[in-house]
Amino acid sequence: MDGAEIAARSDVSRLESRVAELERALAASRESERRWRFMVDGSDDGGWDWDLRTNEAFMSPSWFEMLGLAPGEMPSSAETWTSLMHPDDAAEVWKTLQSFLEGRIPTYHLEYRMRHKTNGWVWVMSRAKVFERDESGRPIRMTGTLRDITERKQMEEERASFAQSLIEAQKQALLELGTPLIPIAEHVVLVPLIGVVDPARAEHLLQTLLAGVGNHNAHTVILDMTGVRIVDAVVADALARAARAVALLGAKVVITGMRPEVARTLVEIGADLGSIVLLGNLWSGVEYALRPSARRERPPAPRVSAASGFHRRAKVMP
Repeated sequence: MDGAEIAARSDVSRLESRVAELERALAASRESERRWRFMVDGSDDGGWDWDLRTNEAFMSPSWFEMLGLAPGEMPSSAETWTSLMHPDDAAEVWKTLQSFLEGRIPTYHLEYRMRHKTNGWVWVMSRAKVFERDESGRPIRMTGTLRDITERKQMEEERASFAQSLIEAQKQALLELGTPLIPIAEHVVLVPLIGVVDPARAEHLLQTLLAGVGNHNAHTVILDMTGVRIVDAVVADALARAARAVALLGAKVVITGMRPEVARTLVEIGADLGSIVLLGNLWSGVEYALRPSARRERPPAPRVSAASGFHRRAKVMP
C-alpha cells in the first residue's frame, strides 16, 4: 500500500472509533433516560423534558394530574409551564433557571406556586439537571421533576404562625414581668421599673397603669425608677403620658428613686413631667401615698428645663 492508502485507512479507523464512541455515549444516554422515566413513572413526581434549542417540551401524565388537568388538556410545552406559574414567583424562577444554565449555581432546586385547575395555587418543588450539551458545552436539553409539596408548606406556615404566636406570648409575658403592678395599700399601687424602657414597654406601662388605677380604685400610683439607669425621649414621653392619663382617672403619679444621671438627662432633653410628684426614694413615696390627705392633694406640676433644671413647685418630702 502506498502512503495515501495507509493515511486513508487510518482516517477511516479513527472515524469508526469515533462512531463507536458516539454510539456508546448515545446508548448510555438512552439507558439513563430510560431509568429516569422509570423512576418518575413509579413515583408521584411529574416528569418533564425541555429542548432548549426548539423550546419544545414533554410533560408526563402525572405532571398534568398534579395540577388537576387531564393529560393533553393543555399543550405539552414550555409556554404551558410558564402560563401556570404564579406571577409573584415567576421572576425568581427565571432568574434561578438562568443562573443554573449559565453555570453560576451548581444545582436547580426551587420551590414555587402553580395554578391548579380547581384548588387555587399549589406549591411545587422543581428539580432538574442538564441532560445534554452541544459541542461547545452549552446546555441544549434539561430534564427534571415536579413534586406537590402543598401539604408540607401548609404545615410549615402553621408552625411558623404558632411560633410567632408563642414569641408574642413570651414577649407579652416578659413585658408583664418587667412592668409588674403591686398593690401595697388600699388605693395605692406600686410599679417598680428596672432596666431599659423601650417603646413597646413604654406602651405596656401606660396600659398597666390605667388598668391598675381602674382595678384597684387607686388614688396614687408610685413609679419607682431606682432600677432605671438610662432614659431618653421615649421614657420621658411615656412618663408624661402616664401622668396625664392617670390624672384623667382622678389619681396621681409619684416617681421615686430617680438617679442623678437620669435627672440630668431629663433636664437636657427638656422633659416636662406634668403633674408628677418627685420624691427621693421609695419609702418617701409610700409615706406620701399613705398620708390621709393624699387622696385630696393635687400637687402643682414639676417642670424640667435645660436652663434651670428641676423646678419642683410641689412639696417634696426627703
